[in-house]
Amino acid sequence: MYDKCNFTVLMFTLRIGKQGVPIYFEVFKGSDKEGHGDAFKNKNIKKGILYCHKLIKSVIPDAHIIFLADRWFGNLFPLMQYIDSLGDVFVFRCKQNLKVFYKKYPEKHKIWIPITELPHLVHASKLYTNLEFTRKKYVFNLAYCKSKDHKEAWLLITNGNPRVAKAHYGYRFGSIEFLFKSQKTNGFYLEECGIKKIHAFRNLYALICIANIYLTCLGTDVSKNSRCYKNIGIVITRKNSKTNNRYRVISRFRTGLILFKMAINCKRRFRLPITFTLYDT
Repeated sequence: MYDKCNFTVLMFTLRIGKQGVPIYFEVFKGSDKEGHGDAFKNKNIKKGILYCHKLIKSVIPDAHIIFLADRWFGNLFPLMQYIDSLGDVFVFRCKQNLKVFYKKYPEKHKIWIPITELPHLVHASKLYTNLEFTRKKYVFNLAYCKSKDHKEAWLLITNGNPRVAKAHYGYRFGSIEFLFKSQKTNGFYLEECGIKKIHAFRNLYALICIANIYLTCLGTDVSKNSRCYKNIGIVITRKNSKTNNRYRVISRFRTGLILFKMAINCKRRFRLPITFTLYDT
């Protein structure tokens, strides 16, 4: 996550139901070049991975942990090996300039080919197991996912079952992208804070993470106990005229933010729940 060129934030979130909850972050000085700086160094990313691993295992010892990441990381493979050594699963989307060691023709030996030249299906997933990546021949699995709705394929490397890699990777969007949006234009406008000191930005970011969790819990409570909030005037769902099914038009975070602002600006008594209870509705 970026605040222009001033700071770069390394963030890990935990998926709970349909929500993403921040559980670890570290702020670093920014860089003019995208993908550069201390936030992208493997030692700092491994530090965050280990923290998340220990935190989750301390609560649920038999937890099945899956790390998801986009392709903007530099050298993914040392991180993959590190996650694998912890006994966890990863699903990382890789760049299309990667090369793999593959036997393209049955009658010939293995050759190095661009990953995009692997045999794949037009509008479905092609699965590979024990595929060799890069000159160091890292052995992992691959799900080559192509959809008719997207021009670009998803190349998902995993040490787990490639059949479920696409479904697992899809959880990333609800977990991290919505959180970034709430920190920026959908809620806190963090990029407009104008802070230059890293310690001040770190403190502000910590408060925003706490506020984000609380407002999401508040919005979830509105969804779960809608009858208790029927007179507040917030329309969070609408009915499809064709199917009669209801669909959400305001996120849980946004619902909580609107309700919190109403409570601040209200002259009469307005009671809000304070418990940090987040559950899936």
